[in-house]
Amino acid sequence: MKKSLVLFSSLVLGVLAVGSFNTNVQAEKASDAASSINIQMLAGSEEETHPPGGGEDPTDPETENPGTGNKGRLTIDRVPNIKFGDVNISGSDQVEYAMNENPYAQVTDVRGTSAGWTLYAKADPFTSADKDELKGATLSLNNSAVVSASSGKVITAPNGFDVSLTATNQKILMADAKSGEGTWMQKWTKADADAKNKNIQLAILAGTAKANTTYTTTIYWELQDAPGK
Repeated sequence: MKKSLVLFSSLVLGVLAVGSFNTNVQAEKASDAASSINIQMLAGSEEETHPPGGGEDPTDPETENPGTGNKGRLTIDRVPNIKFGDVNISGSDQVEYAMNENPYAQVTDVRGTSAGWTLYAKADPFTSADKDELKGATLSLNNSAVVSASSGKVITAPNGFDVSLTATNQKILMADAKSGEGTWMQKWTKADADAKNKNIQLAILAGTAKANTTYTTTIYWELQDAPGK
């Protein structure tokens, strides 16, 4: 035990002695050089589809946010299928909320031009298989969060808009010039404290719905290659 202690002390002293000696040496530059590095960036492939921008989709991507299969440099990659489930008829006007937890639309811009773009949406009236229309029903998408697949802060984010869908195209997500490059998701995520998703709602007028009837609609998404007015 005593031998080990002596050995440890001598090692420490040796290191201190070497360190003390090195601090007195003043190094001088003997030579220098510079090297050149370059990379040429091209527009993205026109033959590729784009996966969920945030990595792995936490939902079932093929049912709630299915891929479109679109290929190209400016694409709609994913759009949400929205579910309201079974709802009881009310004696007055009613507002119902979506069951989806993480619905989102995704756009990718790899043109490399910073020209901007605009995503529009419109919808048919809600109708049944027997062509009965749920008259006056209004589908609204509100309070979206726009997030990027990039962790950097260099890119300016597109702007998301609240919409009540009609048969006419409405601007729902827009990237001004010099913004919106890369992959972006417009999310209407359910709040943890809520049983349903209050960011997506369907307003139904009293007396318009028939019992035991399923009403459906289709949302049409359109991406244009410039900022909208």
